[in-house]
Amino acid sequence: MALVLAHLLGDFPLQTSKMAQRKGHSHRGYFAHGAIHFLVLILCVAAFVGLPLLASVWFWILAALYIAVHLGIDRAKRQRTL
Repeated sequence: MALVLAHLLGDFPLQTSKMAQRKGHSHRGYFAHGAIHFLVLILCVAAFVGLPLLASVWFWILAALYIAVHLGIDRAKRQRTL
């Protein structure tokens, strides 16, 4: 549930329209969007799962994979609409 909440927060209330537009023009928009998702994921996991999980190497590997897949899907969706 922490992952779902982080995803919803990162994609809807925390992604501004300016950020969404910037994703179409440069990599900076994707970087900012990914950073927000990463920070929200850490906060949600710390709040709802617990701080010990943040000490796990597997958490950081899976978090990086989640961000990479999410940004890849966002980019693919943008390429398809162009």
